Amino acid sequence: MSDPKETSGRPARTWRAVAAAAALATATAAVTTVLAGCGGPPTAKAGQVARVAKGASLPASTARNTPGSIVAALLQVGIRQADQKNWSAADTTFSDVLDIVPRDVFALYNLGLVDQSVGDTGGAASYYNQAIADDATYTPALYNLAIALESSDQAKALTLYQKIVAIDPKASTAYLRMAFVYAEQGDVQQAKAAQAKAIALDPGLGQYPLPAKK
Repeated sequence: MSDPKETSGRPARTWRAVAAAAALATATAAVTTVLAGCGGPPTAKAGQVARVAKGASLPASTARNTPGSIVAALLQVGIRQADQKNWSAADTTFSDVLDIVPRDVFALYNLGLVDQSVGDTGGAASYYNQAIADDATYTPALYNLAIALESSDQAKALTLYQKIVAIDPKASTAYLRMAFVYAEQGDVQQAKAAQAKAIALDPGLGQYPLPAKK
């Protein structure tokens, strides 16, 4: 079975890439929540203002005078570009956010999604780790980092999934991915236990069978 690439918060639902529904909601919510207490320079670069004015219908004068507004609007533009699979443009837009707020968790997370979508697992992991360093409880970054590590470090991936469900006991897809990893390791008992928790939280996840041991 294929392993589809991650998109801007909307990973395909197969056994190799069942995404947390909260990932997109959290990334999109950043557009509004980032407005509060946003730091940064008093003005934005001309190219950033142009991208915002074109992609988010925000008047350039407002963008120049309100750093928080331009960050929120750039996140909107970047998410839209990623949804359209315009990865290069999305990368530029999310990088613009970091020019204004160097450790913006949402920009770092979305840059990770962009890299993961184009097959750059190492780059994705780097961005996710930076996001987690700034907010250790940011479960979308923990979740996608775990996915990125499944093929190279299953023990670390399991640790991350366990951390996610400790933070959010209702994280059904984290339980399901945990079940997949256990199944690939041949630990059928743990795999079935994690799968049962996933299905109890979201019966629709019952359509995804456990993979065979690798």
